[in-house]
Amino acid sequence: MDERRKYLRVEAEYVASCEKYTIPRSGAASTVKAKNASGGGILIEADHAYKLGDILRMEIFIPDWEKYNNTFYKPGQAPEKKPFVVIGQVVYVKELPSGKYDVGINFSGLDEGQRWSLIKCLRERNNNRSA
Repeated sequence: MDERRKYLRVEAEYVASCEKYTIPRSGAASTVKAKNASGGGILIEADHAYKLGDILRMEIFIPDWEKYNNTFYKPGQAPEKKPFVVIGQVVYVKELPSGKYDVGINFSGLDEGQRWSLIKCLRERNNNRSA
């Protein structure tokens, strides 16, 4: 089988808040667990199925991802502790024996600066895990 992924996929155990993207926001977010992530998307485990094509707003809690952000650095200033916020589209859904669902999400609302910050963060975490 040929590898079609454009970005390195890293095993992850992040917590995320996930809700269907609506205007105005519905406020009906659910907590999910990330299983792996890349610069192009994320695989989560959810309690309920999403439909292929659903657009989701996610807040992914990746420790210290902000330090990889391409912003002006001020020595001695700790980065803000904000979640990684992204819009994505559901591209994969599989029911698990546990009754939960694996849901693959392709990041669609992500600027290139955010993407590179995420890639650098995931790459370093992967390298630290391998060492």
